[in-house]
Amino acid sequence: MISVDGRNVIVDGVNHPIPPLPVPATVKVWAVPTEYRESGVFIAVTPDGEPEEYPACANPQFMGEVRVEADPAAALAVEKQRRIKEVKQKAAELIENLNWRVERANERGLLGLPGETVKEVLLKREAIRRASDRAERQIAAVGTQEELRSVAFEVTEVDYPR
Repeated sequence: MISVDGRNVIVDGVNHPIPPLPVPATVKVWAVPTEYRESGVFIAVTPDGEPEEYPACANPQFMGEVRVEADPAAALAVEKQRRIKEVKQKAAELIENLNWRVERANERGLLGLPGETVKEVLLKREAIRRASDRAERQIAAVGTQEELRSVAFEVTEVDYPR
């Protein structure tokens, strides 16, 4: 008999904990020789979209399978990591896109021509870094998917050094 109780797969009355997963998964159970697994049970937890794992022993006996749902906290943690990576990439792109303006401001400054100064461009870069840091802190602090969706990476006046 195979069942799921929270984060445990129960096989013939014995609890086998499974890790919190960010996506739903299929749990398949095989009876295997005790030389292969001391418990005599091989449990494969396969998150949706991942390749399946099978026992690498002679004569495994398939016992059955159950579905486990995604763990909301694990799913949120994965989404937070994805969003932080996205913010970092966007900030790096915005900073990189200002390189030509630093060069132009430097050259104009050397020539004594009017225009944006190197300091002004560098202040914009710093504002991007501060906005990125702020967004990352906000993402880390949220407790729900809904709160996470409300966090936006945008450079505002508060991000500029004074």
